[in-house]
Amino acid sequence: MEILETQAKQPIRALALQGLGRIRDPHIKQALAACDTEEDLQVLRDVANEVKGKGEVSGDLTRWAAAWAIENIGFSQDAIPHLEGGALTEPPYRIRNEIIGRKLQEIGRIQILDSRNEVTPEYEINLEFWLYGPTEELFRANFNLPQYQTLVGDVIYFLNVRGIELAIDKDRSFLQIDDERKRRWLQEQALRIAGSKFAEFTEFEQKRAYKTIEDKDFLSNDYNQDIPLRNLAAQAIKQAGSWLDPSIRSRSFVICEEWEKAVAIGEPALAHLQEVIERKLKLTTSENELRQHQIKALETILAIFDKNYTEISASNHQIVDCLLLTEFLSNNYNNNISWRKSAAQAIKQAGSWLYPSIRARSFVICEQWQQVAAIGEPAVSHLEEVIERNLRLAASEDEIINQQIKAVETINQIQFAELSEKIKKLVKVLLLCPEEQVRKATARLLEPHKGVVPNIANLVDALLFEYTLEKPELKDLTVPQMDERLSSCREKESVIATTFANAIAEANSLARTYSKSTSAAQEFLQNKQEAYLSDIRGWITQLEKQIAETSRYQKKIKYYQESLKDALSEIRGIDSELYKELMAVPKQTALNSTEYQTYNQCQNLSPDLEYIKSQFVPKINQGQAKLNKKSKERFEAGLWGMGIGVAIILFMTLVIDYL
Repeated sequence: MEILETQAKQPIRALALQGLGRIRDPHIKQALAACDTEEDLQVLRDVANEVKGKGEVSGDLTRWAAAWAIENIGFSQDAIPHLEGGALTEPPYRIRNEIIGRKLQEIGRIQILDSRNEVTPEYEINLEFWLYGPTEELFRANFNLPQYQTLVGDVIYFLNVRGIELAIDKDRSFLQIDDERKRRWLQEQALRIAGSKFAEFTEFEQKRAYKTIEDKDFLSNDYNQDIPLRNLAAQAIKQAGSWLDPSIRSRSFVICEEWEKAVAIGEPALAHLQEVIERKLKLTTSENELRQHQIKALETILAIFDKNYTEISASNHQIVDCLLLTEFLSNNYNNNISWRKSAAQAIKQAGSWLYPSIRARSFVICEQWQQVAAIGEPAVSHLEEVIERNLRLAASEDEIINQQIKAVETINQIQFAELSEKIKKLVKVLLLCPEEQVRKATARLLEPHKGVVPNIANLVDALLFEYTLEKPELKDLTVPQMDERLSSCREKESVIATTFANAIAEANSLARTYSKSTSAAQEFLQNKQEAYLSDIRGWITQLEKQIAETSRYQKKIKYYQESLKDALSEIRGIDSELYKELMAVPKQTALNSTEYQTYNQCQNLSPDLEYIKSQFVPKINQGQAKLNKKSKERFEAGLWGMGIGVAIILFMTLVIDYL
């Protein structure tokens, strides 16, 4: 009451009135409310006069505070309107609500800045009302006006930590706002202002503000659905003094994507970075950005290990080793090869603390085969995954096969402690890999070792066996040429059958060492053998058939030539005129031609003989009577040779008719 009698400033008077309403001693408060003494009754009169605005410096702020004080002290309902008491014509709550409603309506009408760009007195008075009066009523109001948003921001700003606490309303008991959008907007304003002022707060204020933010779990994974709000909280907390737990500070840096600062904190940041990698802590909703964040978190973890390797606990070592293999380098990312390669690019550069096997896998994923070979045997299992297509480095089939071959070649380059172990790995590829190109490349690598490991010799030979069967046009070949080819084919048939039978037996024997009843190589060899033998046997059949056909045709041509020539010779001695006439027939070079060594040559010569026949037959038929007469005369004269001649002529006639 002394302040009310001596202070004119409304904020101070309002705070004094609110202090009166917050008397903590229940006995004093109860006695005051009873108004049993003149002194207590005078207090009611003085406060009521403030409500009525009768004070020399009364205003809306002090009137509201006075009405609020009367309600909170709990003055008798009879004393408040009594003329000797408060003499209030309206209940205090109604007066208070009327003032609040009017001040809210003023917000939309008041100009914030004047023509000189300075804050207007009207705005300052309205702002002062909410700063020292019913702040929660302002926060509860539902306005979308720019002036309202500015006013709320100013109230939070000038109230400092108290404004942040009120706007965040951590337990929802103060503001009692059901509209989640409104609640979030207030929290956003509070966190934004906290970020702008946190560094200026005293340690006490920082701890108080941090507790409010911590109690709402703004930094937790619960805010994966409201990432911007969590970012604002982290922006504020990261500015705290040395009192802040390093793990909390590092989490704030991670949320703010300040990776280098997380590296500086070291091991306390590992757990939060792991959450980013496992997508428990999401810094964005974009899939591409999530993957980029995972890579950045990975790079940060690697940097922390490079910097603090000896100081990091064994448990964190195990977690990170597991994390690298399961979250970045695993076969689960065969459908996102480029992202996994980005991770491997980072991992392969880690310091000497990185296990050789993990580094080797990174080099394999990056297709740096020489570096893989240099690491040695720890890389073999990862190369085998490439060969078996469990670890895919490309999507294209051609690229996959090339990478399989590279992996096999790299295994061959590795210096094994025991050569037999290398041979065993390569033989496994030889037996089990279904891709022919990969098997053939492996067989070439094993070829120099056939003498050292004799039980693979036939298998390697068969896999590398290449035989191209030349198939010229058989009708253009002579019988001796076809005989030579037939002999060569039968010899090659025997070689193929023997080579592949031995190889298949070896494949069966070796497959059992890998607990397999059969192998890809065995099936391939059987198919390859069947294809070769089917091809060569079919060709042998064609050769045999063509040799027979060509030989028959040759005999027929030769027989016709000799028969026609003999007939001409006999006619010459019987009928010279007919002989001359027959000798005049064209194409008679065919009678002495030797160009019938091939089937096609026989076919080419046959039309000429057909032509000669077509010319001889009618001429001989026309001279048949004369030939018979001369033949008879000569026969009677005892010229036996003529009888033979006639028989030849008759036979020739039959031959010609046959032709």
